[in-house]
Amino acid sequence: MSSMDEVWAAMKRENDVRPVAFRAKPPKDAPSTKAKKAKKPLTAMAMAKEDAARSIEVTTADETSRDGDLDELGDDVAAMTLTADDILIKHQRDLNCLSDEQQGVRKRAISVLSAVVAAAPPSILPALFPSFAKPLFKRFNDPVEKVRDTSIQLTTTFLLHHDNLLPILPYLMPAVVTRLGSPWSFDEKLQVFIASETLRAAHERGRIFVPEADVGPYKKPREPSEEVRGHLITLLHTLLEVLFAQQASSLLNAYVYDILCVLVLGVHDHCPDVAIRSCDALVPLSHNMVSVLKHFSVALVRACKHLLEHRMARVRVAAMRCIRDLVMVPNVEKCKGSGTEAIADLVAYQDENIIPVSAFYTHEVKVNVFAKLDQDANVSVRRAFYETIMAWLTHLPDRYDHEPRLMPYLLSAVADECAEISQLAMATIEALGKRYALEHPDDVIERTQYAVDGSAFCNFEAPYPSPFPGRPSLGTRLYIRGRCRRFINTLLRELSHWQGPSGCMPRDCCCAFSSTAKTRSRSTCTTWWRI
Repeated sequence: MSSMDEVWAAMKRENDVRPVAFRAKPPKDAPSTKAKKAKKPLTAMAMAKEDAARSIEVTTADETSRDGDLDELGDDVAAMTLTADDILIKHQRDLNCLSDEQQGVRKRAISVLSAVVAAAPPSILPALFPSFAKPLFKRFNDPVEKVRDTSIQLTTTFLLHHDNLLPILPYLMPAVVTRLGSPWSFDEKLQVFIASETLRAAHERGRIFVPEADVGPYKKPREPSEEVRGHLITLLHTLLEVLFAQQASSLLNAYVYDILCVLVLGVHDHCPDVAIRSCDALVPLSHNMVSVLKHFSVALVRACKHLLEHRMARVRVAAMRCIRDLVMVPNVEKCKGSGTEAIADLVAYQDENIIPVSAFYTHEVKVNVFAKLDQDANVSVRRAFYETIMAWLTHLPDRYDHEPRLMPYLLSAVADECAEISQLAMATIEALGKRYALEHPDDVIERTQYAVDGSAFCNFEAPYPSPFPGRPSLGTRLYIRGRCRRFINTLLRELSHWQGPSGCMPRDCCCAFSSTAKTRSRSTCTTWWRI
């Protein structure tokens, strides 16, 4: 035993091994016993070396970030060079993840697919859409709003570049209609869209008044998000524009009724953007599907009527333009505009010889919406309204039946404070006068041949008020004189109204009428003298 200790000691002496003293480690909070060494002041050389090191570090970081940007650019270039088959093979798992039960997985998958579609060239999108279509359509009913919204926007992007929608429509339209869930239906007998079957059944049984308790409370839309509802209407609008541009409107024959019910739901939406997009979507329908829209135009005008009293000017403008085109949908068999029957509702016209049965049991109030638009404070709203009146008086096949109801608003446009509207109204009146002279040559030829141009006591050299540059033509004077006899007495009575603003519009109309017609009616002068 001693020999082994001696051998071990000899080995330590040979290797110069010193004994190690074991000390307990002090706690972290204990103060340090070592004295801190004072830092030597940096010399100029040391400071220069430190600045150089810092510049190298910054340069390296910048180069790294640039390399990252180049990598991302390379990824984008690589994505642009991929074919449709390569993208489908690479992202098939993301398509499958759209049906995953976990919300996070679906959100990640839809984000990846959105980035892929955004980076892909438009030329390969038609090849991708058939494989992307069904998984995207199923996500229209996803409980996550982001997934629904992104899937709808991706579908809209695909529709813009797809050229064969025949195999897509049987899957797309049920997905859109099911998600929005429109309760509106068309009543052919009443020419209106009705949302409550209780009201329809009560009317069929002859009931005049239905309590609100029987109708039921207000039902919230099936899609709670206003943005998603707006994107669904935009998807429908894009679908219509693409099909009409491809001259494939016949593909919509099986779905046009569902589209109309969805758009009527959008017109009654509380979100103004959804209502505007719905009105904009009805315009191409009225231009390209005349054979179908002529049966629904009156009901659609009545459905859009309430938007003319909306608090936002842009909603009123969109509704006015939509109503203009719906009324002018041609009905060739009857030589009329298919929606002209709704003009009486817009001006609150009631025949004196016709009394509704409901008037004997409850009150009935009709509001002249056009009178409100004529006095609208927004110039764009008045411009859209007056352009509608001018278009109807110029292009409607049955315009002669509605001229007495629309002429007061045209004369009011002449006296409008906006110079552009006033000049446009003057040009319209001159065009109508020339057309009247061509259509009624017998009324004009005698005055023209014998140079009979008013009374000899008239002062033809007196200046005319603005915006009249001079005396209107003979055809214009005869045209205005023949149309204004039905309402001139009503305008004169309104001049004595006790409210000041109520007499402004009749005053302007009378001024425009007297400057345009230059008539000497005994009854008119007598009424004017009494006032």
